[in-house]
Amino acid sequence: MSLLGARRDFRQLRAAPAGRRTPPPPPPQPDLPPPARELAWIKIKVVDDATSRPLSGVVLKVTQPNGRQFDFTTRPDGAVEVHEIDQGTCDVTCDLSEATLADTFDFETTGPAATDADDSDSTAEPGANAAGAAADTPDAEPDVTVPIIPGTHVAEIEAHRVASGETLESLAQGAGTTWQRLAIFNFNTAVPDAINRHLREDVGCTRRTADGANYQFDDSDDPGIVFVPTAWRQAGLATEQEHVIRVRSVGYRGPRLHECICIPGICFDFDRSFVGPDAAPVFDDLGAALQRFPGGKLSVYGHTDRCGSEEYNKALSDRRAESAYAVATHKPDVWERLYTDEDWGLRPIQSMLTALGHDPQGVDGEMGPNSQAAMRSFTGQSGNARVENDAAFRARLFAAYMVHLCPEPVAEERFARTKFMGCGEYNPMVEANANELAGNGRGRRPGNAPNRRVSFLLFDRPPQSSPCQLGVIQPCQEQTSRPPAAGGANPHLRCPFYSRFASSCRCGQGGQTLEEVGIRLLDEKRDATPHAPYELVAGSVRRSGLSDGEGWVFESGLPSGGTCTLRWSRAAADAEAGAAEAGFQYEQQVFLDLGDNEEEANRRRLANLGFKMFDDETMNVRLLQSAYSLDKSGSLADVGALLAQWHDQDKPPTLSDGVDTFARDDTALA
Repeated sequence: MSLLGARRDFRQLRAAPAGRRTPPPPPPQPDLPPPARELAWIKIKVVDDATSRPLSGVVLKVTQPNGRQFDFTTRPDGAVEVHEIDQGTCDVTCDLSEATLADTFDFETTGPAATDADDSDSTAEPGANAAGAAADTPDAEPDVTVPIIPGTHVAEIEAHRVASGETLESLAQGAGTTWQRLAIFNFNTAVPDAINRHLREDVGCTRRTADGANYQFDDSDDPGIVFVPTAWRQAGLATEQEHVIRVRSVGYRGPRLHECICIPGICFDFDRSFVGPDAAPVFDDLGAALQRFPGGKLSVYGHTDRCGSEEYNKALSDRRAESAYAVATHKPDVWERLYTDEDWGLRPIQSMLTALGHDPQGVDGEMGPNSQAAMRSFTGQSGNARVENDAAFRARLFAAYMVHLCPEPVAEERFARTKFMGCGEYNPMVEANANELAGNGRGRRPGNAPNRRVSFLLFDRPPQSSPCQLGVIQPCQEQTSRPPAAGGANPHLRCPFYSRFASSCRCGQGGQTLEEVGIRLLDEKRDATPHAPYELVAGSVRRSGLSDGEGWVFESGLPSGGTCTLRWSRAAADAEAGAAEAGFQYEQQVFLDLGDNEEEANRRRLANLGFKMFDDETMNVRLLQSAYSLDKSGSLADVGALLAQWHDQDKPPTLSDGVDTFARDDTALA
């Protein structure tokens, strides 16, 4: 207490009225620390709005109540958790500086977490932040050393329908960005030539600028969509709560092929589009494929060899594609036009009568008594009445023959926007031989037979737009002026538009392609390796990328009946120092199918699951049985059920319950 204060107190004492005593001042209080802040937590989960599936790897920028901002990455359960923060509200957004359409989700809505009994972790205070550890103090920076996984953004995305007069630059200015960033977002490139290709193939642009250098938007563009992203921000998310952000994927991921079914060149007469009787099994395969993939869309592509001019071969391939389409859809009127335009003559008539059981005693192109007898047999006439090979007769014959080749017509709605198209000579399966290139003669060269074909391509996602035009050679020449796409089973495909979805087609080479293969990548402890870089090689097909948040790799269009080589490493943050420089950490040969019998299937399952350390199969089976405390019989038959459920259904055995108990967890390999 100060001296001045003592004097003032003394004067106050003397002035007090008589009979009253003034109490002494209270004793001084010691200095106390400020009251402790009550700290809080927040949990934010990102899920697919359509499926409610959690989305891992989404990078969220969270602004805490004290104004500090950090990046957090959602875990495999789709969540991030922030601990030891002030009470109040948080704001959430995403950085779009590196975003592309393929890795950005469109924001739908935000809501509270589910409260059902299964979501038990939402009722207890979460135990870790995005990096897996809570902050030590309220002001400590969160542990965000988990690597930022590329391909994980949220934005407000407009599917903008382009109009005449608009440009990429005008759309970008309206969204507060640059045309380069808008091009990268949509097409993953800012290179003008590549942008023009995407404008043509993906946006459907057909008109060019006055100088012919670039494509420009037009009201008639089909589909005419450019995706325009703007920053998304969710403000006012209360602490001490779990919040669910619902998003949807809007990115067009490009064409994806289910199967390729081919009519080989042997089914076509020289210089003609008539489809011969040997094509019947092809249409059986087509019908089976359509049943396997009820949502698939078809396009028919015709091909020729290089005997003849480019213009002639383009027209011939157009006609062959349309002819095959007419068979599949039972359109005999199309064949009548082709019959007249190409002057088929009598030989196709005789071939069709033979296939239908009315034998003209040979295919010689002559209208003799045997041909007349066969024609009367087909029409049900008796005696010696003459049957004319006129349009009415051919209409009946074409219709019956099409039913013979393709018993069930394919509905129009099963076809993509491009129902049929000719590729001419531009997409050969094999390199042309010297005789063909010399052009010496009009006969067929057997070595070029695989190039003469019609392909039914069955898509999960057909191309949105096509540069091709029936009867017009210029788009083909523009496309093939560029080098063919690298990789794929068919390096000779010259058209980049066609090769980007048909490079795995095995027409003329025997065998089909697999629809899709799913492989789960594990480390030496049989733990899943999420976001792991990988490389897959199957024949001449080479694929690479990152596994998903659960360690899965999905690839389609791989050749069936063989193996692939798969190399992978743990994600960069989990790998040992120097592993990146040393190449992939793991390598394995993987069977792409399971063989012809159950014993062979189990043998391949065992190998795919990594139990192949020994040359002796018995030892490998015992290794599996030992790992899961099973009877060490060494018999493959004893573990057949275990292998099938683990390998085929992603249900690995538990370590404690034995062979008859399976639990789905994160230690499975496809």
